[in-house]
Amino acid sequence: MLVALSGGLDSVVLLHLLVDLAPLRGVKVSAAHLHHGLRGAEADRDQSFCVGLCARLGVKLMTERREVRRQSGESPHTAARRVRHAFLREAAAACGAERIATAHHADDQGETMLLRLASGTGSGGLSGMARQNGPLIRPLLGETRAALEQYAREHGLTHVEDSSNRDQRYPRGRIRHQVMPVLRALNPAIATTLSRTAGLLADDHAWLEEAASGHYAELARPIPGGLRMDAARLASLPPALARRVLRRALGELAGRPPHLTHVEALRDLFRKGGGRHLDLPGGVRADARSGSLWLTTPGAPATQTPNSRTQQTASAVPLQVPGETPVPWAGLAIEARTGGAGLAPDDGWVWFDVAAFSGPLVVRSRRPGDRFCPAGMGGRHKKLQDYFIDTRVPRPQRDRVPLVEAPEGLLWVVGMRQDARFMVKNSLNSPRDGHLSLALRTRTLAP
Repeated sequence: MLVALSGGLDSVVLLHLLVDLAPLRGVKVSAAHLHHGLRGAEADRDQSFCVGLCARLGVKLMTERREVRRQSGESPHTAARRVRHAFLREAAAACGAERIATAHHADDQGETMLLRLASGTGSGGLSGMARQNGPLIRPLLGETRAALEQYAREHGLTHVEDSSNRDQRYPRGRIRHQVMPVLRALNPAIATTLSRTAGLLADDHAWLEEAASGHYAELARPIPGGLRMDAARLASLPPALARRVLRRALGELAGRPPHLTHVEALRDLFRKGGGRHLDLPGGVRADARSGSLWLTTPGAPATQTPNSRTQQTASAVPLQVPGETPVPWAGLAIEARTGGAGLAPDDGWVWFDVAAFSGPLVVRSRRPGDRFCPAGMGGRHKKLQDYFIDTRVPRPQRDRVPLVEAPEGLLWVVGMRQDARFMVKNSLNSPRDGHLSLALRTRTLAP
């Protein structure tokens, strides 16, 4: 297990606690500290403190200094977090750590929830931080800052203070020092209350996402360079499910999560119909006609059945793991990553348990006799041809639906349904319990 160590109270308590528990659980604990180079002498002090602390505890420390370069639209905190997460993933791989532990606690969870509420979000955003996201775990998420302070006093632990935590120029600082004290006066246990509420919303969100995935698999019919959906069936869904289905469709085609305003504009489009269209970010065009909602991207290939030469070329493309595999005959590329830290189903990722299959993996088009076990159908085998008929995939489009295959069988009917035998099995269809996983998603190829 790798502990993300900043030198602050929270991470010092986490490291001390895990070192104390490690012999009882048969766990080897290491630590990693990143010097961001943003706070000058103070950052040098933090690094020296972490080196000394790990030496006293007998813990291997990996430390490094990296320059933080902000990307377009990034705040300094967001850029630093991005660089830090990349460093932690690399450090975990270097020391063979199966999990990365961070010291986020209930007060952090409450602040995150309030920040997202102020910015505008749904149940997914208000769920806050997950206790586990692939190899990333947050063991202290149910504990308050006050409880960590008491633990430090009882064990005589010292720590360093990050002066930027007192800076109220940034939204989190204002939430922490202005909003939380007011709420704490109304409810002394506000951090615990907000953390518990986030957990309840996370359960609700997970159930809705799972339900929406089933509707998406039934409604989203692949066409060259896009998707077609039955407008009447979309309109019959409760708004909470319709939004999630459309959010996933737009996210897959545009390559990034859509804004709520675009999802709502799309809902308005298919409800009114009548030959209207809408241009959306990522070059996605939405058309409402012939009782359907058509979502296409620039350069969508013409609708036609591949000839035998095209079919032969498309029959077996090696899947690059990790990496990105272009599938030109389907108008998309498949991105593959091992592990799952920082990845979310909302970003189009699906996960597979690598212990359930071997390699090499290939991407191909359908062949006569293809069968798989569609997720959500009780583990029953089904002919791919029958699945396409049931989900109303137009005959000319069926040869253009990519399939990811392992020697043991089909893993994924791309963009539609996973094989239940190979997927990571939990309610969010994401990595859990430290399982080594393969994460896949698609993006539309540029014309």
